[in-house]
Amino acid sequence: MSNKIKLGIMIGAFLTVIAAAIITLGFLGKVNSDGKLTPAEPDYERILANSENLEKAIDFSMTDSSGKTVSLNEFILQGKPIVLNFWASWCPPCTHEMPYFDKVFLEKGGEVQFIMLNLAEPPHIGADFVKKNNFSFPVFFDTNEEGAYLYRITAIPLTLFINKDGYIAQKIPGSLSENTLRAGIELIL
Repeated sequence: MSNKIKLGIMIGAFLTVIAAAIITLGFLGKVNSDGKLTPAEPDYERILANSENLEKAIDFSMTDSSGKTVSLNEFILQGKPIVLNFWASWCPPCTHEMPYFDKVFLEKGGEVQFIMLNLAEPPHIGADFVKKNNFSFPVFFDTNEEGAYLYRITAIPLTLFINKDGYIAQKIPGSLSENTLRAGIELIL
């Protein structure tokens, strides 16, 4: 094989790899001005509009920030809608959405119960992350991984919007924008 053909094949392979990287990046998100990847957001308007055949939220135990064991049903019995978010401090998409959750919690915390459920790490790490970032929302810990198991969590973040009667109105995987978070809350109010 001639050197020109080999060079042509190598250039073609290189360009194919570059094109694949650009396409993949388009699916994952975009690079912002800080050089960080901003996750791509799925079509949440379509997801939020499709909320028929609601399923009952599964009860499980978790630990609050004082170390007390509480259950999801305890919150459901209070009769307020619930935003249940599964997250971890080592998860970039999780940390990306945290400021939105905090902002909306400060506005809607009286109307909606926020359960920011930290998993897959020791509780002190999640608590330190929340404290370091001055977040106001209540943080809970899935210390026995019961919530992760019962809800079959395979990727985080994952947010459930649970209505006041304890039914899951919507389950949204991935990092949420502020608008999507607000739309999910409006769905359960």
